Amino acid sequence: MDTQRALNFLVRKARLPAGQLEQAREILRDIESLLPHNESLFQKVNFLMQAAMGFINIEQNRIIKIFSVVSVVFLPQLWWPPVTG
Repeated sequence: MDTQRALNFLVRKARLPAGQLEQAREILRDIESLLPHNESLFQKVNFLMQAAMGFINIEQNRIIKIFSVVSVVFLPQLWWPPVTG
């Protein structure tokens, strides 16, 4: 994006020789054609990152469930007055 702005400035404001002006326009067209591809790649990476975070969250929830059940099983009987009578 910054390179695109700089090239736009050069094409519009700077007094470049004809050969360099044509090269700058060609590079600008290349950048403009790569932007949608870059955006789609970013969206794919973002989707995969969200999916990985979801899998991590599911695994963490499973582990916390196990720890919760184990902690209830090993609670001292002082916490359960009806059981101790």
